[in-house]
Amino acid sequence: FGCCKVTLPPRPMESWSFNKERGEWERLSEPGISRSYFLALQKAPPCFAVVADRKEASLTVNCHPEVAAHHAAYQLIEGRGDGIEREVSVEFRLLSIQEDPVLERFRLHNCHDLLETDVPLKKPHELYERQKKAVTKMLRVEKMEVKFEEIEMSEQTMPGSTGWSLIAKASRKASLRGGVIADAIGAGKTVISIAIILQGIEAARANRSFPRTSSASLVVVPPGLIDQWKSEIKKFTSAMQSVICIYDADALNRYSLKDIIEADVVICPVDMLEAKNYMGRLAKVASGSSKDVEVPKLPSQTGQVEKNGAKGVWIPASSADPYGGANNPRSQQRRNESAYFSYVYHDYIRKIREREFEPDEKGIPLEYFEWERVFVDEIHEILCTSKDELKEAKAKKDKNAGFFQEKNRRAGREFLGITTKDITKRPIVFRSAIFGLTATPLLDSTNRVIELANLIGNAYVIGLSNHWRNLEKESGRDIFLSNFLEPKQSREIRRNIYAKCQDYLDLACCKNKNEEDMEGIELVKHQEKIRMSSEEGELYKKSQSGINPAVQSFAIKPEDFDVTAGHDVSKFLRQNAKLACRMQKLVEVSDLTCIA
Repeated sequence: FGCCKVTLPPRPMESWSFNKERGEWERLSEPGISRSYFLALQKAPPCFAVVADRKEASLTVNCHPEVAAHHAAYQLIEGRGDGIEREVSVEFRLLSIQEDPVLERFRLHNCHDLLETDVPLKKPHELYERQKKAVTKMLRVEKMEVKFEEIEMSEQTMPGSTGWSLIAKASRKASLRGGVIADAIGAGKTVISIAIILQGIEAARANRSFPRTSSASLVVVPPGLIDQWKSEIKKFTSAMQSVICIYDADALNRYSLKDIIEADVVICPVDMLEAKNYMGRLAKVASGSSKDVEVPKLPSQTGQVEKNGAKGVWIPASSADPYGGANNPRSQQRRNESAYFSYVYHDYIRKIREREFEPDEKGIPLEYFEWERVFVDEIHEILCTSKDELKEAKAKKDKNAGFFQEKNRRAGREFLGITTKDITKRPIVFRSAIFGLTATPLLDSTNRVIELANLIGNAYVIGLSNHWRNLEKESGRDIFLSNFLEPKQSREIRRNIYAKCQDYLDLACCKNKNEEDMEGIELVKHQEKIRMSSEEGELYKKSQSGINPAVQSFAIKPEDFDVTAGHDVSKFLRQNAKLACRMQKLVEVSDLTCIA
């Protein structure tokens, strides 16, 4: 099921061509192919066929449940690799009355009923009991012992006002390939991750091989946390001898293929595609050229979803703008920019994976390697955060607001391949599992849970194929087709979407330390002023890479850096963290706190 080309005509392929007159890249498809495709869709067999027989004075409704089954199965298997259709089973039923779904707040459960997994750390450190149990749950996921039923549904309504419909459900049992550690801030998510790496470090080293199978766990973090992760690893273990930090292309160029293959941990920023010269290096390696290659800039904004309703909008007395200015005229241009960047980026990745490199060759892009496992810290930052939430974070002067702007989230989603269903074709490929770390998992909607599951190991939660993120890069033609083909989300389907979202959270997520558990622990805010030496002051200003020397100052803040203007916030953050006077003051304040 899901492979019938009569019921589901193949969507036309697109290519790209540069329009010299306009100075921009354009999508191309075969002349007339869109019309042919639309006609094929209209000719596709219906689920219900009504036959009126005047002679017999009868009206017969023929039902073809296989049509609905093909639609449901196609959404579940499309783009996820060959052979998956053989794992799918289908069922259907006729419905006349549907119950309203009971939608409660999503819940995250602890794993207190699990056995403990003890992983020795550097003395005097030791995992807490709750941390040992979190390790147990995540290791079960890594060993593919946790099964999750993936489903997709298609509802076909009987013509007329009968109130009847046929719902087909396609399902497959799949092993989860990732999990989420969602403990509160300060509860030890980093040390749990280090323990997971430690317990499998010998197996990872045994698995490494040339040309691209690394023993390293890749840790993807906000740019300001790279050095913090490195220091935490050094604090808790001496068993990881090779920990590599990749800040940008310059840092990457210091390490050979052999270094990356034989590493235990590689740490890089989540917005790696925004890092200085990184895309240029990727393009250069992909083309095999010794000269610089022109690369498209990462779009500063995500693609836009076209509004197809006018609720609450004043409609002008003109058919030229039926949505009253609700749709930005640049929306399609932004979708095209996003789509073209993704097209070029994935083409680069395909080309570098077809190449082989010498062990001592340096500067091989991270997308070339196959990692043992992947950790994504602060994973909520790259999910579907809205513009309103970005504004709210800035209004609160959130410390992450400066370098987690919309373009940084866009870079993170692209780097992790959030819209690529086949995990073997994503930019970052792993063997064992992928884990997300977050204290604020953003579980206020089914859309967020669906996207989280997709990112963490490509678990399919019903509704993923019609997730709004898919429309960010669509052409005008495909926007029209998506509206034309968009399946109805009835009460029955909405009920199943909610239920499967909660099922996923139960199986994949762990929250042993809640914010409520931190009650009674007072948060004390303490501010100290420090004076830098003249030498430190010079280094501090020089670290403001890309900013005009005339405006460099001690008052510069992370949110003043704009990557699209060539600014590099990572150097600034690293220099700030390394200030000797700052470190000394932190020690003094900590000692005073302990004495008190």
